[in-house]
Amino acid sequence: MYNFFTRKIKIIFFSPFVLFFLIISKFIKIKLFRIQTSRIGGIIYNFGFYFNEKKKIENKNKKIILLFEGKFCNEALKKMIERKINIPLASQKWPLKAINYFFNSLYYYLTALKKEKEFKFSKKKNYGAPIVKLNKPYLSFTNEEIELGQELLIKLGVPRGAKWICIHNRDDVYLKKKYPNFNWKYHYYRDFSINSLIQAAESLTKKNIYIIRVGSSVKEPIRSNNKKIIDYSNSIYQSDFADIYLLANSIGYLGSDSGVHTVSLLFKKPNYIVNFPLTELVNLTHYLKGPILFKRIKYKKTKKLLSLKEILSQRKNFDSKSFYSKNYIFIDNTSNEIKDIAKDIMNFKNKKMNISQKDKKIQNKFWNTYLKYFDKNEIGPFRPFINMKFLKNNLYLLN
Repeated sequence: MYNFFTRKIKIIFFSPFVLFFLIISKFIKIKLFRIQTSRIGGIIYNFGFYFNEKKKIENKNKKIILLFEGKFCNEALKKMIERKINIPLASQKWPLKAINYFFNSLYYYLTALKKEKEFKFSKKKNYGAPIVKLNKPYLSFTNEEIELGQELLIKLGVPRGAKWICIHNRDDVYLKKKYPNFNWKYHYYRDFSINSLIQAAESLTKKNIYIIRVGSSVKEPIRSNNKKIIDYSNSIYQSDFADIYLLANSIGYLGSDSGVHTVSLLFKKPNYIVNFPLTELVNLTHYLKGPILFKRIKYKKTKKLLSLKEILSQRKNFDSKSFYSKNYIFIDNTSNEIKDIAKDIMNFKNKKMNISQKDKKIQNKFWNTYLKYFDKNEIGPFRPFINMKFLKNNLYLLN
């Protein structure tokens, strides 16, 4: 009842402002750009898109008004963006809070009036594409921050000059802790254990590469006695700044498709994604070269593993969330499967990825079969390399 009357009061209150805005917009072309601030991935992606499109919009003599969803989930990221755009982002303080609240309400009011296309700064769904299109990162560290980062590495046990890869798994802890009143179960199909990455991590340490587990809130600790495998997330050194610094200055990222991987993308670090939802692989064609692994799908009732045809022929009616809730199981990659990707990582890093013609045909057949279920405008320029052993062990997918 409270929400009903609150909405009615807002509509009555904002009506004259909306009318004034619509009149003004006839003379001054305005675009409203709303930034998701509750997730790192949303911040990185939205600002990536903003910087890609900003000049095009301004060249059309249009004014851009930046809106913010609310409080920034990472204060260090907020500080770096403030330096870039030279605008204070203290949207939680008066009078900026009031101004931001007004334009956010206006944004939704225009959506209700079905006038959002005219004013909204439209964004595409593929998160990584706007970041990859940038010639260089739109964020940078100050000399003082670089010094703080180097001190952090020493505290974590990483010697000066050493190289590291960041690892990360998605679980339900962060969102439950950050937004406890919301039901996040529809994301569970993306979850997996951090310890499924440890065999790969052990293998990489033999190449004198340190492994740093990132993430601000995590469900389980790492089970390893290897001093080169560092559970930073459960250390006293975890901070907003360190989260960004470690990802930005690594030599790569291995793990889930959670928002943190966009930081390494922004800073032009290779991403090696595992346990990616099979139904969403098309998204990776916009920004990733690989190597990758994905979750296979099994039908609960018959225990049958589903082929690409059986899954994607239903894609108009299903997405990953609905697959997860309708008697289907997403099968996590095993520790051994992920360990195999460690070999690919070193080969990619050393540019020694020699693929036979036979293997290329299998890769091409997979992507040709997969992508025929998508429209051209949904498909990007990349065809991420799928670990060859994994693909050969699952050729039923092509039936």
